[in-house]
Amino acid sequence: MTQFEARTLAEAYMFVDLVVGRNKPVDLTALTDLDYVDGNRVLRVNGWHDGEEHDFTIVTPGRTGDTRPGELYGTGREPSLIIDAGQWRAVEDFAASNIAALVQQAAGGPLSPDEVNEIANNVEVAYSALAEIGKFLPDNAVEVPDEAFWSEIGRTIREQQPEAFRRERLVEYEAQYRAMADQINAARG
Repeated sequence: MTQFEARTLAEAYMFVDLVVGRNKPVDLTALTDLDYVDGNRVLRVNGWHDGEEHDFTIVTPGRTGDTRPGELYGTGREPSLIIDAGQWRAVEDFAASNIAALVQQAAGGPLSPDEVNEIANNVEVAYSALAEIGKFLPDNAVEVPDEAFWSEIGRTIREQQPEAFRRERLVEYEAQYRAMADQINAARG
């Protein structure tokens, strides 16, 4: 059985969504089981999904501590070992499109508390995914290097959106996501 290492449980579940659920959403309750072994959390993925059998585990630390904004999937400066920069861009893009759709649905009217929470969750996902892309960016580099793209989808996204992996975009969008989060927190009171 193949074993992967993730920094957080959120990163482990995101890996399952990206790899197993790439064509069809995953029923995590049917396909996964969470155990504790030797102080670590072990996410077991076993079963059939979308015509393919999956059997692997993802080990995460038992306790990852408190997280700050942008650290949903991993704290510190170390990049993911299981999700590449292009895949993180797909996560960011998906969350950003959800934000745009939710704001458009509101059509300038007042947002319900549930809508505010849904937007806030998507802002946190987009901001955290952007931060994960940034972890692949070496100090003083202008763009994320080629070795940060090892999956087929990651390489495809880099080919299609090379500007998404440049330092200037990462800095600009970090400021935008922070501003959105500040606005949401102010609206919540």
